[in-house]
Amino acid sequence: MLFYAFYYLVSVLLLCQGTQLLGEQRNPMGAVPVELSMPNGPSRGWGRLLVLVGLVGVVCGLVSHGEAPRVSAHALSFVQGGEWLVMAAYGFWLVFLAKRVEYQAVAAASADHGHH
Repeated sequence: MLFYAFYYLVSVLLLCQGTQLLGEQRNPMGAVPVELSMPNGPSRGWGRLLVLVGLVGVVCGLVSHGEAPRVSAHALSFVQGGEWLVMAAYGFWLVFLAKRVEYQAVAAASADHGHH
């Protein structure tokens, strides 16, 4: 039972993250500054991949309930391993390859802030 709980948690996490990526690219909420926003092309690709992998995971999990539990648990272990690999690749892209923010060494406002 605990296996299925973690399995569905990973699948739904990928599904929700992919949906958020696709939604933010189609209709930005405006809460993220332009210099922090993700590039359109790679974000759409990652969003589609995450949604696809999450949906495949959820569907495979639901189908496995009707099959022999011993056989399906082994098959789902491979699907979950694939989900973890996709999640690791997305994390690597997000941390090391995605758009970086260039911080300036100068203060944006004057030191006195116009106060008397």
